[in-house]
Amino acid sequence: MTGSENLTSRALKSADLNAVVDIDQRIVGYSRRGFFEKRLQAAVKSPKDYIVIGVTEESNLVGFTFARLHEGDFGTPGHFAALDAIGVDPRAQAHGVGKLLMDALEEVAKKKNVSEIRTQSDWRYHSLVKFLDAMGFEVAPVHVLERQSTASF
Repeated sequence: MTGSENLTSRALKSADLNAVVDIDQRIVGYSRRGFFEKRLQAAVKSPKDYIVIGVTEESNLVGFTFARLHEGDFGTPGHFAALDAIGVDPRAQAHGVGKLLMDALEEVAKKKNVSEIRTQSDWRYHSLVKFLDAMGFEVAPVHVLERQSTASF
């Protein structure tokens, strides 16, 4: 990375799939190709329901973000974006790529009348939680409830 002056944000396209999968695999340690393939196909097919952004340095993808757009939960008013995935090439981390991704996400979200961006993270992913904190995220006043299903498949 040579610096943030060489970075550009743009909408992701189908041709970015391999680069997204490669970046993500280097971060998490395994491939989530199926997830990204389905999500990118859905975003290309229905751009009104998603915000998908890439950051490039020259022509190389160095970061990405995927967000789904929702109307209020359980009939509450307002629109929000659920940030499903964000990734920055490990070689490009700490060079402004993540901030540029979040700034671009917020810019597009405002144009789509989205008033809030939500996400979730395992609290043990300290570097991600620290990044989200730096980007202005706060702990939400909601409770996540779960239970094991007793249904047999």
